[in-house]
Amino acid sequence: MANYTYFVISEKDQNGNYFAHAEKICNNDNLLNFFRPCPNCELLHINACETLKKAKELAESWNTAYRANGRYAFQR
Repeated sequence: MANYTYFVISEKDQNGNYFAHAEKICNNDNLLNFFRPCPNCELLHINACETLKKAKELAESWNTAYRANGRYAFQR
């Protein structure tokens, strides 16, 4: 059975807006494949979490702060 680590990854796009997302990554996988930013984005933070639930909660709290500051990448 594979072991997993849960990460929250925060990125900034080319317009200076931010977003965070949670990832479940197998401990046998090459982390460089997962930590490459989206095209035209820059990595800001990578945090390991104990569970996927905690990773998703942290990502959502960061996205809430980005929305409150008017800097969320996916504003409607």
